[in-house]
Amino acid sequence: MLKLKHLSLGLVLAFSAYSSTSFASPVKPASVEQLMQLVQVDKMLKDSTQAMHPVFEQQARDGVQKYTGHQTLTAQDLEAVQKMTALLQDMMSNIFKNLNTEQMIRNIYQQSFTEEEVQAYIRFLKTPEGQSINAKTPVIMQQTMQEMTQAIQKGMLTDAQKVQLQQQVEAIFKTLPKQAKTGKTAK
Repeated sequence: MLKLKHLSLGLVLAFSAYSSTSFASPVKPASVEQLMQLVQVDKMLKDSTQAMHPVFEQQARDGVQKYTGHQTLTAQDLEAVQKMTALLQDMMSNIFKNLNTEQMIRNIYQQSFTEEEVQAYIRFLKTPEGQSINAKTPVIMQQTMQEMTQAIQKGMLTDAQKVQLQQQVEAIFKTLPKQAKTGKTAK
């Protein structure tokens, strides 16, 4: 009889654990919207674009140096670097918009969390510690960036956008003087 009680108790506990995870409530759209506001998705996307500034600037600098042959950039070269950096940042902002990144994040929340988890997350984010951790933890952004990278690799820019970008880059480069060739050969 004692063995039967232990077996019954074990089955009840196993069923309770299973049922509590199996019957979690689906996330309500209003809860996801509240979470999106607390996470400050729009600010996170703007901050991400700004965080890319040094990368864009280095790419622009490398491009100008390669085009002009100047190792030390002139004032005109530096102006072109600034224009190219701004162009690259604008392009990234447009990619965020074209990919509908905020909706992508909504979908990730919708697929990843239950209603109970979202409510717990909301309660946490309303605390000073939650806001601090949120500001320091770009987990959702990393996942979003992975999806965006995949989309870009699949050819997110249309042919017209690629042509327009190339024309804008060439227009910036055309304002730069090229280094005079010396005729000396390297030994």
